[in-house]
Amino acid sequence: MSQRNMEQSLASCGLRVLSAGSTTDVGSRFFERIDDKDFLFIQRLARMKRDECRFVDALGERDYQILKAHALWNAYWLIGKITYHVWVIGPDS
Repeated sequence: MSQRNMEQSLASCGLRVLSAGSTTDVGSRFFERIDDKDFLFIQRLARMKRDECRFVDALGERDYQILKAHALWNAYWLIGKITYHVWVIGPDS
């Protein structure tokens, strides 16, 4: 969902945006610094892809796919393919 669509949806529900910002923009008050532990998701994803059969045998197909999706989501976040946005909202007065 785009930022514009989200803010229109909030307004249609009688809410207004008091403050907003991205967790990835350095100047944002909601900025979250990336550190070395965040890159573990990329390592995990590589291991999972390299030895997929062993992981599926150990976890089952469903749980393997959930774990892989989580690692992939975070890898996309690290490379900037996904961004998070924060809205502080209140009633429209």
